[in-house]
Formats: sequence, C-alpha cells, structure tokens
Amino acid sequence: MYVISMTSPKGGAGKSTATISLAGAISKKATVCIIDADPNFPIDRWKEMGGNVENITITKNIDEHDLVDQIEDARKKFKFVIIDLEGSANLRTAYAVAYSDLVLIPTQPSTLDADQAAKAVRLIKAESKKMGKHIPYRVLFTRIPNYKTRTYKHLEDQLDSANIPYMKTHIRDLEAFRAIFSFSQTFDQMDEKQVPNIKAAQKNTLEFAKEVITILKTERTKKEK
Repeated sequence: MYVISMTSPKGGAGKSTATISLAGAISKKATVCIIDADPNFPIDRWKEMGGNVENITITKNIDEHDLVDQIEDARKKFKFVIIDLEGSANLRTAYAVAYSDLVLIPTQPSTLDADQAAKAVRLIKAESKKMGKHIPYRVLFTRIPNYKTRTYKHLEDQLDSANIPYMKTHIRDLEAFRAIFSFSQTFDQMDEKQVPNIKAAQKNTLEFAKEVITILKTERTKKEK
C-alpha cells in the first residue's frame, strides 16, 4: 500500500486537480482512497457535485487529530491513498507528510510559486529529521505551456542547483484539466464535443501516474535493502 500527499503553500497551484487526475489514472488498475484534508474540502465538493469514479473512494478529514487513524485505516483497505492537503505548516500537514511514501508539491512555473514550494520542501525536511527517516518528495510543475519559457527553464536550473528533485512529467496547461472541476468528471467521463484536449490530458496524466508509481517502487526497494 502506498500513501501519497499533495501539498502546496500557495493556492491555485493545481493541487486538487493533480490529485483527482492521478487518482483517476491509478484507479484503472487499483483501488484508491482520496483523503480530502484541505479545510476548504475542494475534492469533497467535487464529489457532492457529481464526481463519482469506480475504484475511487473520497473521504474528508474533519479533525486533524483523526488524520493518522484515517490514513492507517485507508492503508488497510486500498492500494493507494492520496491526501490532498492545505499545505501550511500545521498538524494535518505534519501528520500526512510523516506517513507518506511520497510527497508531491504542485508548483506553477513562476518565481512566486517556486518560493512557496521551497517552504514546503523545508517543512518536509524538518519532518523527515524529526521522524528520523527519509521522506521522498518531488516538485510537480503544473499548468505548463507547450513551449518552455525562460522562467520555466530558469526554475528547473534553480532546482537542479539546490538538489531539489522534481517530476520529469509536468502537468500541461490544457482545458481538460480545468474541466475536471467544471463538470465534476474525470477525463474518461467527459464528452469530447464539450471539452477539448481530453486525449492529450489522458496521455499526460498516464505518464504522470507511471512516473509516480516508478518512484514509489524504487523508494520501497531502497527501504527494504
């Protein structure tokens, strides 16, 4: 069983969209539980507005002190647990990070977002030190245009210089990703006549999910040695 946390100190980074996209791709072959631990409960609202996918169970965390029990319970029942977090340095984030096999930090290609992502990295490292264990993490670039901007390339160089790992697969800036919340649907449920770029978004998300699973398996192998 694997636990993945999505955290971003900055709103609008595409955190909840990435969560649903990833869960949708993984659910084709495995069971997934999404724990909505963002106090705004965007994914729970998505479910209430009609979001319903086979193999995906969505639950929300009301009391941060119950989060560890929720994670442990979900790990026993589902192959994958994805936690959607607010991202600030609070108990929810600390608990989720401590129990995660991988932490993803969605970040748009801007200096402001990169600065906020650095805060999340510091939080993860602090929790890793406190727990006395390695907690894998990756920055996830979101809303990336088809061309590589100077800012985008500069941010990659900055991460490389700081030895901060990032996902090689980036979430592209496609209308289909925005439609996830507009229609409360995953790509498989959307109508191609209403939403453009569905196939491109499906391919992008599948590549994202494959990279995530590869990282998880690699990290677990290292841990078991």
